[in-house]
Amino acid sequence: LDGPEAIAKDYFQLLDELGIEKAQVVGCDSGVLYAMALAGLLGERCDGVAIVSTGVPIKSLSTILKMPASSRRTFLVARLSPSLLYAPHRVAANDFHLSKDGEDRLVRYFFEGHAHDLNRVENDPFFYKAIRNLIAFSFQDVERLVHDVTYWAQDWSQLLNGLPKSMPKLSIVGAENRQFKTQEVLAWCEANGWQASVFEDE
Repeated sequence: LDGPEAIAKDYFQLLDELGIEKAQVVGCDSGVLYAMALAGLLGERCDGVAIVSTGVPIKSLSTILKMPASSRRTFLVARLSPSLLYAPHRVAANDFHLSKDGEDRLVRYFFEGHAHDLNRVENDPFFYKAIRNLIAFSFQDVERLVHDVTYWAQDWSQLLNGLPKSMPKLSIVGAENRQFKTQEVLAWCEANGWQASVFEDE
């Protein structure tokens, strides 16, 4: 599969065809890979880049080992032996699409061990639907999903090198982000000249 740098060229061409001279670029979760690649390609044409719930480039296994169990399982395999992710992800996608029970299992899986969020899943229809739709989108293309997680689980610092120093850069992170430790994200932002914004979970 084409990586973020190759796909960013398609986005760049689309902006040209639409006559869009300037753009702000936003990436959420693994979408950071594509956002960074496009922002770097746009250069001075990019008015700013924002990344949401993305974490930081993963330079060592210690970052992965601090993640919640559901994320840790996936990221650890993605880091060490990514080809092993394809079969279980295809099984999970089939389970998700075939029945409401399967959908419920997958939605709850991502909040394993977190009573507060599990309670929201069970009692907040809007929250449930948001998570359900995110999973459904991810499972539209299992190969792309595994490819992106594999890239995300590595040190993607090289994508930062293409960003002009003058470009406004913002990282948005939850005050109680369980996948990526908020304090580590804030420290990374300060060290790398990024603005940080922390939002509270109401």
